[in-house]
Amino acid sequence: MSGSLPARLWCRARVRRDEGELRRADLEIYGMGGEALGGVEGFTLRRASRATLLGGQVEELLHEIVWREGDPVGLRAADFLRGPEAVAAGLRPVEAYLESEGLGREELEAFESELEREARWYALRAFEELGWERRRGSRFTTEELRRRLRVTGDHGRLFGRLLGLLAEAGEVSREGSGVWEDLGGGGVAAPGEVGEGSSGMGSGAIEFALLRRCGASLAEVLRGRADPLDLLFGAEPGAAALYRESKVGRVVHRMVADAVAAAVGELPEGRRLRVLEVGAGTGATTAEVLGSLPEGRTDYEFTDISAGFFASASTRFGEWGGAMRYRALDIERDPGAQGFGRHRYDLVIAANVLHATRDLGEALEHCRSLLAPSGMLVAVEATRALGWLDLTFGLLPGWWRFEDEVRPAHALAGPEVWRGALSGGGYGASALLGTETGQAVIVARGPSEVSAERGLFVLAGGGAFAGSVGEELSRRGQEVVVGPEEGDREA
Repeated sequence: MSGSLPARLWCRARVRRDEGELRRADLEIYGMGGEALGGVEGFTLRRASRATLLGGQVEELLHEIVWREGDPVGLRAADFLRGPEAVAAGLRPVEAYLESEGLGREELEAFESELEREARWYALRAFEELGWERRRGSRFTTEELRRRLRVTGDHGRLFGRLLGLLAEAGEVSREGSGVWEDLGGGGVAAPGEVGEGSSGMGSGAIEFALLRRCGASLAEVLRGRADPLDLLFGAEPGAAALYRESKVGRVVHRMVADAVAAAVGELPEGRRLRVLEVGAGTGATTAEVLGSLPEGRTDYEFTDISAGFFASASTRFGEWGGAMRYRALDIERDPGAQGFGRHRYDLVIAANVLHATRDLGEALEHCRSLLAPSGMLVAVEATRALGWLDLTFGLLPGWWRFEDEVRPAHALAGPEVWRGALSGGGYGASALLGTETGQAVIVARGPSEVSAERGLFVLAGGGAFAGSVGEELSRRGQEVVVGPEEGDREA
């Protein structure tokens, strides 16, 4: 398609942020008749001194100059990436990763068992603090007891999960859907009786510290009197330390980094690797993965739903310079509508983020829309419902937002659910690695054939050259607008 660009235009600016030295606005462009033609989102200006304006070079008048190799019109396949089976073959056995952190299978199982027993004790303690009056043999529904204990409605799913933990401990029994019987107590051991430290990971492990801080305030959270974010991130050691320093977390991060290294090992000469990380947060996974990427040949987009992490991340990863970009992305919404090119990334990395979405299939579809032909999704997800996770990260409303058919009762899905969701979501071969740790490194190949994104190209000046370029762009499925030739423009 081709057309002509008006000689004169109107531009309306909506100021989004004015911070003295920095001003950001959205520009809306209209024809002289008032018809909307387009716009620019996030146009940013920085105040400059008179001396700079009068005597400076062009470089001094701009925020930053970064030259990037642009993608050609059309799609560039990532078929050089090794497939999931080859990636799995390139990793060490799980035992070797555990041994690097001084762990074995038995120690890991004992550690998890201790955490679960303590989580059940904190669940019972919270119910008692809320005023639960025990009567052996009495029956009640989840909703009846929630209302009686004045737990806020937004914690309804969490409250039901806590009853499930008490059922595991023998405090109550499940008599039907949402119906329970009080067994009279005595099934939960207090933390001092658990024998903590028998796992070899020590009572000072970050997981225990986080669980105890959140568990001690569980009743207040359920009543809406305590902020879970403060409990998770407002003190040390907190969630950020868990991501960085947990032994199990380090095992999984190392597996992710090795999986990425195995996948990109045959990057062609002269080709830049394009990586996007979803929900990068504190950058724990980023820090591990960056060392596995081809130095000087990688463009990395660090994204999160909130821009609040970007300042610290830009300092932490400053040596990457212009090869690292920071952008807001909500993976529950179409990335294309948020300014991300369709099928432009060889690798999409998502660590512990996809479970916190309403619809897992939709989130996987949005990840797939970012992948280049034959691109790769590398995700990390816990694959078992664990009480200690529900009493920490499960205090956040986002943990319980799921509304899809594949997760009827809990945000975390098992390996078979993931395999089905990936297959049903249009992915090809996939592999789930390291499931013995309670988490899985998920490697899935995107489809080799995808539809190209339709772009808009404005060619100013007209003439034979613009005409030939326009014809080629149109042949490749792009929308083209050719502006008037120089002699046709108004003075």
